[in-house]
This record gives sequence, C-alpha cells and structure tokens, in this order.
Amino acid sequence: MFNDVSPSSLKIQKLDPTEFRNNCNFWGAPPLSDDKNTGKRTTITHKKIHLPPIMKHLYTLFLGIILSIGSLQAQTPDDLKACLDRLHRAERSHDKDSLAVAHADLADYYSNFDADSMFYHVRAGLKYADPQVIEPYLRLLNNEGNYYNATGASRACVDKFLFATREAERLKADPTTLGDTYSSLGVAYRRIDRPDSAAICYKQALAHYKASPEGINNEEIPFLLTNIAILYTNTHRLEEASKYIGRALTLSQGLDDLPTELYISNTAGSIYTLLHQYDKAIRTLKQSLSKAQKANMPRYVMQCMTPLLVLFVQTDDNASFEKYNAEAQKWLQMLPPASNEAVGYHEVLATNYARQKQYTKSNEEYQHLIDLHSQNAHTPLPSLHLHIAHNYAAMQQPQKAYEHYERTLVLIDSLRTVEIDHQISDLNVRYETQTKELELAQLQRSYLTHKNRVMQWSILGLFVFGLTILLLIYQQFRHKQLMQKEELNVARSFIEGLEKERSRLSKELHDGVANDLLGIGMMLKLLDNNPGLKDDILDNIETIRNDVRNISHELCRPRFQHTSLDEVMEHLLHQIIGSNDIDIHFHKSGLPALWEQIPEDVALETYRILQELMSNIVRHSEATYTLITTEVTDHSLQLRIENDGKTYSTQSPTGDGIGLYSVDDRVKAIGAQFDCHIADGKQEYLLYVEWGKAI
Repeated sequence: MFNDVSPSSLKIQKLDPTEFRNNCNFWGAPPLSDDKNTGKRTTITHKKIHLPPIMKHLYTLFLGIILSIGSLQAQTPDDLKACLDRLHRAERSHDKDSLAVAHADLADYYSNFDADSMFYHVRAGLKYADPQVIEPYLRLLNNEGNYYNATGASRACVDKFLFATREAERLKADPTTLGDTYSSLGVAYRRIDRPDSAAICYKQALAHYKASPEGINNEEIPFLLTNIAILYTNTHRLEEASKYIGRALTLSQGLDDLPTELYISNTAGSIYTLLHQYDKAIRTLKQSLSKAQKANMPRYVMQCMTPLLVLFVQTDDNASFEKYNAEAQKWLQMLPPASNEAVGYHEVLATNYARQKQYTKSNEEYQHLIDLHSQNAHTPLPSLHLHIAHNYAAMQQPQKAYEHYERTLVLIDSLRTVEIDHQISDLNVRYETQTKELELAQLQRSYLTHKNRVMQWSILGLFVFGLTILLLIYQQFRHKQLMQKEELNVARSFIEGLEKERSRLSKELHDGVANDLLGIGMMLKLLDNNPGLKDDILDNIETIRNDVRNISHELCRPRFQHTSLDEVMEHLLHQIIGSNDIDIHFHKSGLPALWEQIPEDVALETYRILQELMSNIVRHSEATYTLITTEVTDHSLQLRIENDGKTYSTQSPTGDGIGLYSVDDRVKAIGAQFDCHIADGKQEYLLYVEWGKAI
C-alpha cells in the first residue's frame, strides 16, 4: 500500500522527497524522473502551467513540506545482508515458496530508494509465487504497482493496483490487506485526476479497515484519513479536509510510530494554513518539531522546521523566523549538504531573502543550489537562473540580469531542441510507414466490405431462424395452455356430473329405499304370531334404514351457507369413529372467521377429498391410527393426513384406481397441489390450495 504522497511496500511507507514531488499533485510541484542508466535524478521541463490560485499558494507556502516528507528510516546494511542470506539459502534449497518470500523481502528493502532493483526482485518473486496463496503474492503485486508509480507511469500504476485489488478479493484476503489494496488504488486514481474513483476506493478501504479485528483502532486508518484529507484539499473542500486530518491526528497519537505522526502533523499544518488558521498550524508544527528534537532525529527536525519557516514568511513573523532559522542551522550541520532537507531549507532562505529585498543573500543561496544541482536536482536549473536574474534586475544590475536570463533561455532551448529532435525523428518514422499503411488499408477496405456483406446476410439469416424458433416455441406453449385448459374443463365437468349423480342417488335412497323400509317395518309391527322373529326382522330393517340414511347423507352436498368446513370435517370424522374401530385425531388452526371465508367450491372439494381418502384408509389400509391436521390463512388451506396402515402408490389399492383418480380431478378443479409420501412404514397425504388467484 502507498499513501497519497508516496508508493511503498505492502505496509505503509513514504517516498523520498523527489518521488514525493514526482507523484503528488497535492503540492503542485514539478515532477522528476529516474535516469535508469546512471541512477541519478534528471529534471523534466514542462510547458508553463497556470495553476489555480489555491495551488500556487500551496506550492509557495509548503515548499518545505515537499522537501521534508521522506521515506521511513532506511533499512541498514544488516537488513540487506539478512535478506541476501535468506535468498542464498532459498536458492540452494530450490524451494519456490522460500524464493518468492526472499525476493519479496528484497523488493521491500529497495522500495524506498532503488526502483529498478525493487522491480527486478518483484519480477523474480512473481515467477515463484503461488497465485493461490496470499503471501507473498499480493505483496509482490503491490510493489509492482509501486514501481510504476515511482517511475511516473501513472496509467500502468492504476492497472497494476486494480489487478492487485481484484486478486485480493478473489483470494478473500483479510480486511487489512483488502483495505491496503483499495487505499493504494485510490491514490493511483487520484494521481491521474480521477477524484471520484479515488473517493470510492478510499471508502472501500475505510470499510475494510473497520471490519478488521482491530476495527477503528487499525493502525492503517490514520494514513487513509490523511490521504482523504489531501483529496478534499485538491478539490478545494478545505472544511472536509480539516475534519479528516483532525481525525487522523487523534488516531495517530496512539501509534508508536514517530515518522507516521510527523507526516500526519505536517499535512495538518499545511491544511490549517490554507484555512488561514495560522495559530493552529503553528501549534501543530511546533508540537511535531518538539517530538523530533527529543528523539534526536535531525532529518525529521528539518522536516518540521522547514514548513514552519515558510509559514513565518507568509505571516511576516520575522522574529520567529530568525529564532527558528538559527535553531535550524544547528541541526542542518548534522545532515549531508546535498540532502533533500538541506536543499529545501536553502530554497526557503533564498525565497525569504528575496522577499526582504536582500537580493545578494538570495542569489548566494540560489548559487549554492546550482552548485548542488549535480547531486540533487530538486529545482530545475532554468528556474534557479531565472530567480537570480530577477534579483539582479531588482538590484539595477541589467548586465548580470541579462546573463542569467540568457542562461535560462539556453537551458530551456536545449531541452526544447531535444524534444523537437525527438518529434522530428518520430515524424520521419511515421511518414515512412504511412505509405505502407495506406496500401494495406486499401486492401483491408475491400476485404472488410466483402466481410461486412457476409456478416449482414449471416445476421439476417440468424434473425429469421431465431424468429422461426420463437414462433414454434410460442405455438407449442399455446397448444399446451389449451390442452391444460381443456383438461381442466373435463375435470370440472366430471366433478359436476359426479356431484349431480351423488345428489340423485342420495334423493332416491332417502325418498325410495329408506321410505320402503320404513313401510315394511310398520307392516311387520302388525304381525303378532311370532314376536321374537318379528323383533329381529324389525331390528335388521332399522339397521338397514340407518345405513341407507347415512349413505344418503354422505352423498348429499354439504350446505356451507350454514356451517364451516372445519365443522363438516369434524362431523364426518365423528361418524367414521362411531362406525369403525380406528383412532382418529383431528387438529385445526386458524380463526373461525377464516374458516367461514373459504370459498364454497374449495370447501366442497376439500371435504370430498378428505371423505375419499378416509374411506380408502378405513376400508383398505387396516390402519389403527390416523392424524389429520389443517391450517387456514387468509388465502390458503393446508390438509395433512397421516396413518400407520398399509402403504400403496397413488392408485387405489383395489387396482381400479377410481378413488384417487377422482381425487386427482378434484385437485385439478380447484388448482390445488396434492402429494403422497411413504416413509418409515407410514403414508402421508398433503393437500395445499390457494384462492384469490387466477387458476
């Protein structure tokens, strides 16, 4: 992961100041690049860019911070020796996992100061790393993105970190690792001027950090909040930037990492200055300075001191400037003259002397920077000579001013000449290839015309074929619908005929046979010759008459206008219990009002289905126990019948199949679902029906 001012290894680190300037749009500094052949820094001159006023102010005010933000403390030679020893042991063992880890460690080591060496070990490590194992695969991918960031290939940097993020998601990495990859991707997006995408990535990173075991105490969160603050500052939303940098400052106090705390504090001081909160900015920077001095860290002392001096210049606080400048000179003696902190300090002095109209001292500082340019090309040479020319002009020395103006133009022209030569060479190459490309284009045009016609006819044929298939499918679907509708009509007609036949038989049994038996009984009562025989005949006739009456009642259609389905079902089950040796349990659920709201056709068919199934169970299954449960809701009814008798398939056990065939027709008539399950020697029937929907 890298923060919004630097690339790094998997853990957050910071760039050396030149890399910081090369990649951080926040400060508006001219970028630098690495010379891959010599390892030295070479300046890239750009056309004049008109920055927004806030960016100009930011560049002038915080030139010291551009210089002061460096990498974490460099690893010692002992660290390098340990890494190389691990690599040599891995090479002797030929273990791919050990080789991948060793190269990843070396890539981390070189990430702060040698991009080419880092990239070499990244590529070597990826040859051995297992893409299915998070460590060190993701660490190597992250450093690969850092390389393209350090070399200024911003688009490639975005692509690499986007790939690393997708791989972290694929491997289901831990929340902290996912947060690191999203944070790095956000910084990469911001550097190609896509703040919206950067904001989305930062939001994802923050969510992952909070989801980690550490939660809001995750040590990566202060870096992320600082990067978000920089993003808001670049978009001129300083109030939001102040809120985020304030939270970052609060969280950084709990970290045992002084470089991190100084980085956040210096950023906070810069934002507070833009908000014209000078007292708050000075207080924040002074606190950082005090901590760096107590830790006896000259580099970090100057990193805090330089932005303070710039701030004193902007607020015209000459007394404080002189006081802190004297202190800075003591600490400066502990640093190499060509260090970034020293160069930054002299640039601030040169600017301040020119502001105070001490042009001679200002020129001495600029000349010192020119002398150091071969070692540290922090500021472009044309800019340094131009500042000297301005100072001589202000001192009314036109000849010397002219010499430095001319020197500035020569340097600019030499750079432009190199650029123009490159453009002319590129133009010649393009011209030589253009003729061949034109000939190829003409051949391709005729080929593409023919291919286009073939594709058009192919597309038309596919369209006609697809349309034909759709029509056939529609016709088949329509035919199936008609068949289902016809089948449903047949089932309903059969049920209606069955109910009419039941009603006719019920009437004939009740009005005919039952009445005839009643008449016979009355006549037998008039016989007195054999009283005992007469009584037996009368009892048999009464029994037959009761059976006929019961059959008549069973055949008769229930009247649901005056009773509900649950009451009719209970009455039926009581009749079965009274005339058979079987244990029946009936459970129902649902409010009485819901039972009364069941449509009459649903109630009738449900009752007939229960009647038919119970008849089969009593007559054929030899069951001793039956459990019946019902459940009714606003628009549905469920009936479950379980018994311990003989099991059989969906056909009637008698083999004729009429019983359950009629059940199937009744199920279709009301659009219900009916299933029969056999398990553990028990048989279960389940009926489920809904109403209020089109059938």
